[in-house]
Amino acid sequence: MKITESTVAMQSQHASLSLHSTQMRLRSWVGNQRPDFEGRAQQQGTPGVRFTLSEVARSQLARLSQAQATRSASRSEVGTLADDASPIEPRMRVLMEMVQAITGREVKVFNARDLQPQTGAGDVATPAPAQAAASASATPQPAGWGLELDATERVVEAEAMQVSAQGEVRTADGQNIAFSLQLAMSRSFVQESSVSVRAGDAVRQDPLVINFNGSGAELSDAQFAFDLDADGQTENMAFVRGGSGFLVFDKNADGQVNNGSELFGPASGDGFADLAQYDLDGNQWIDENDAVYSQLQVWQRDAGGQDRLTTLAQNGVGALFLGRVASPFSVNTAANQTLGLVRSTGVFLYESGAVGTLQQVDL
Repeated sequence: MKITESTVAMQSQHASLSLHSTQMRLRSWVGNQRPDFEGRAQQQGTPGVRFTLSEVARSQLARLSQAQATRSASRSEVGTLADDASPIEPRMRVLMEMVQAITGREVKVFNARDLQPQTGAGDVATPAPAQAAASASATPQPAGWGLELDATERVVEAEAMQVSAQGEVRTADGQNIAFSLQLAMSRSFVQESSVSVRAGDAVRQDPLVINFNGSGAELSDAQFAFDLDADGQTENMAFVRGGSGFLVFDKNADGQVNNGSELFGPASGDGFADLAQYDLDGNQWIDENDAVYSQLQVWQRDAGGQDRLTTLAQNGVGALFLGRVASPFSVNTAANQTLGLVRSTGVFLYESGAVGTLQQVDL
């Protein structure tokens, strides 16, 4: 090809974005009652209590962070990860020392996988009834203090480029060639890491939630006062949205849920194990062979906020499986505030043969 004449126009556009953000929230208190940090009581016309760190406390935390950055490698380790005995990463050590500085109590780190029973690969955990009964009988006493620490780091990168070209050429043999070209390239990268620490009376309670809508548990932004840990003090907690409900054993048969002792999980931290103690025939299912089946109820609220208790049979539930798998997931608001954490998931069967989910949700 021999070009004798040409007209070519080219354009390009480029845009890029790079964001790196960190956020840390620390709340602590002394006493058996968690302060109303969120200001929910103020919204209801009653005074709230808010905790803030003093300048002295903030300077102490800053010195801890600086000391961590310059600490020599010869310093003895505070702890190691239980799984592979590798040293605690620097960011986690800083958080540990912050908690110790504020509470005056030693912090121990362990691997979350140690909380799961030892099973084969892909197996689900099914608690033994005898072990479940022992764990369910222990009711923790208030620590008299609490600490909540949440830290999040987010890195976002995005880049886009576009090139366009239009032109016309004439060749020596008399051809006229018009052309047009569009080229676009783009990339994006998002990385987010988070650490959540709960200590003392801030440790989350985890009741069992049964889901009828075919999806996982969803929590309402609205909070209500309820004695979840059965210590005589009410706490603000989120309620499940329509389509789900808390699994209840109304032990005193008064037609209402008095406190967390009538739910499965808040006292022991393992709702599936609590439920397993009622598996009389040991078939790993709560079904009509077990006396408790007819006594179990589902706690829901109607559109007017009124409590409603219904039996498993009324909901068409035939059997609850006692096995579960770890399924960590944060249930957040539109503003990214955590309402609860899904810890594990199991299944149940309807009388029709359809299947639904049963989840342990930390509140």
